[in-house]
Amino acid sequence: MGIYYFFSDFDSKKGFSKEVALNLKKDLIKSENITFIASDPDGYGSTDKYSGIYIKWFSYIDINFKKVNIIDNRMTKTEMQQCLKNTDVIFIMGGKTRNEYNFIKNNKLDDIIKKSRSCIIGISAGAINMAENSLSSEDYGIYENITYKGIGLADISVEPHFDIKKINPANKKIMEISQHQKIYAMCDNSAIISRDSEKYFYGEIYLIYKNEIVKI
Repeated sequence: MGIYYFFSDFDSKKGFSKEVALNLKKDLIKSENITFIASDPDGYGSTDKYSGIYIKWFSYIDINFKKVNIIDNRMTKTEMQQCLKNTDVIFIMGGKTRNEYNFIKNNKLDDIIKKSRSCIIGISAGAINMAENSLSSEDYGIYENITYKGIGLADISVEPHFDIKKINPANKKIMEISQHQKIYAMCDNSAIISRDSEKYFYGEIYLIYKNEIVKI
């Protein structure tokens, strides 16, 4: 088993919460390189922008990587696979959930990720795709009810950017899905850390199951 971080999102200027920062500093103490996996393999500008923001978040807590890699269509499939096998941290980015999942599957990165001993971080769409059972209830304004087999790093399903005060079509879809699987609804600035099968919860997170919503 490994160390897996599931994020919704954080303030772009402030970065990681205090609790998350303390965990990262402990888990990444000897990490020298990080590899980002893009959600849009052809969206180079956006990928470079957000990976740069995330690198700043790490620098705010005195984690400075010597090498930064980005996996997208600027690499060949062989280069992608080799890169993942030789990195200390894998960071699966946010964006279009199913696009990212298909990109990972088509380049046969999922099995490498699952077998990796690196610390693995997923934010938003990346967190969704890391789960055992993934769901995409809202993908860039398209409300849908799609569940699919995720990468399978932890036996959870997550719904990022959750706001219990807002009722929208995505919330209704989540309640439908909750009839047959547990969903961890994560508000921004929250995190779930899975470390050797033990799960730790930080920030505002709700467990949704069979139409019941319980704050963790």
